[in-house]
Amino acid sequence: MTEIPLLLVGVALVANIGESEVQDSVNRWLRLGLVQRFGEDDEVPVFAIYPLQRTFLIEPARLGGAAAQDAHRATATFLRECFEKGRQSELRLPLVAGLLACLHHATEARDPECRRWATVELAWRLIGCAEYVVAEALVKPVMQDDRHPDLLNILARVRLGTSDWKSARELYQEVLIGREACRDRSGEGSVWHNLATIDSNERVYDKAREKFAKSLSIRQALGDRVGEASTRNSLAAIDVEEGKYEKAREKLGEVLAMYQALGNRAGEGSVRHNLATIDLYEGKYEGARENYGRALEAKHAVGDRAGEASVWHGLASVDVSEGNYKDAREELGKALEIFRAIRDRAAEASTWHQLGLIDLHEGKSEQARQNYGKALGIGQAIGDPAREASAWHGLGSVALNEKKYDEAREKYKKSLSISQSIGDRACEAASFYQIGVMAWELAQREVGIRLIALGLAIQTAIGAGEVQVKLTGLVSMAQDMGLDPAGFEELTKEVVKGYRGDRGAALLKTAFEGL
Repeated sequence: MTEIPLLLVGVALVANIGESEVQDSVNRWLRLGLVQRFGEDDEVPVFAIYPLQRTFLIEPARLGGAAAQDAHRATATFLRECFEKGRQSELRLPLVAGLLACLHHATEARDPECRRWATVELAWRLIGCAEYVVAEALVKPVMQDDRHPDLLNILARVRLGTSDWKSARELYQEVLIGREACRDRSGEGSVWHNLATIDSNERVYDKAREKFAKSLSIRQALGDRVGEASTRNSLAAIDVEEGKYEKAREKLGEVLAMYQALGNRAGEGSVRHNLATIDLYEGKYEGARENYGRALEAKHAVGDRAGEASVWHGLASVDVSEGNYKDAREELGKALEIFRAIRDRAAEASTWHQLGLIDLHEGKSEQARQNYGKALGIGQAIGDPAREASAWHGLGSVALNEKKYDEAREKYKKSLSISQSIGDRACEAASFYQIGVMAWELAQREVGIRLIALGLAIQTAIGAGEVQVKLTGLVSMAQDMGLDPAGFEELTKEVVKGYRGDRGAALLKTAFEGL
């Protein structure tokens, strides 16, 4: 029934011949020219029927009905056993080809359990290459009759990878019920990790930490070192997003050591990426390039297309910070091509945002407005408040460059409102800074310098890069206002104290009333 070569034990199962008799039968078939043998003298041989004879022998009149279904079932069972026992290499077939054959025979045999197994194995390999659309197309037909947690888990992972977080959350919650029902603790740990990832993507960090803690507890209890490292890496990534860079570096150092001890290249690449992001935020561009470079090598080695695209995006961010806009555009082009191909909407939005930033720096206001608009549309569509806040900030900067102060004010207000609600301190600081610049330009020098000082104080607190350059400009402003170093220091303390009380509301009210 099968076109692929089989080991002798497989021939015995499919042909329903005893293992003690199968060698004699195969030798007879070889003499008759019905089958061909593959393999050198020192290799385990495999056997296959010649294509023409196969077509003749499997005609329904000769092999049909229950006999054909039994042969399909035996073939699927044998192929599955080869994979589960690590013998698939003996078949001399590419891994995916063997799984596709198993899926075909399981489907023909109407064997739901084996069909599900082959589908899940294939789908995870597709997801590993970020082929989310193909993976979904593979599992959906099977799910018409089977909502097993393994299949639901695949679909949930697809939705997570394509930034459909609402659907992913619903599916993972259904998967969790199934895992708990069958007491699959490893599966429970994985689901809690993925639910936490959704919370983290939505910038609900308190809930994300709670769920990561549940995942970590389960994985540690099971001795799952790879899973534990993955969860620790994700917890460190939250620290990065919250501007807790020193704390994140310490955690990432521990995780990196775990992955290196395990020989896990994919995990090491993820940690390198997070370390590079900290370097970028702290203005340590040489370190960022080195870590991004190592991350890219690791991601490429394991075939992680989504990871490669993220690294290209990171490298572009370094080039933007250093003013290498041509190189940055090329790197963002590589990233955007992959993100759009795999339908990672969140990452696509970030890429449009970076392209808008380059346009802004190059004075291409209309193009910047279009690219920030694309980022805003995607951020709103997928419910990503952080990307929405960043896009509003970018659009505000475009308006500010064009001296459209009313428009800039409204967009910065939207950005600041969102960033404060989700705890995005970097975006919050940037908005305070830019609103202060706008107030200064409109001769509101007192409130302008205070807002700029507040923005820089927040950036200093989170360890952001390039603060020193901006601080030099702020000191110059203070001198223009007749403030000596002591007076400037006192002003900064007042601003920070006021922020702790009202998060900058009084300063914003004064600024906006005068704009």
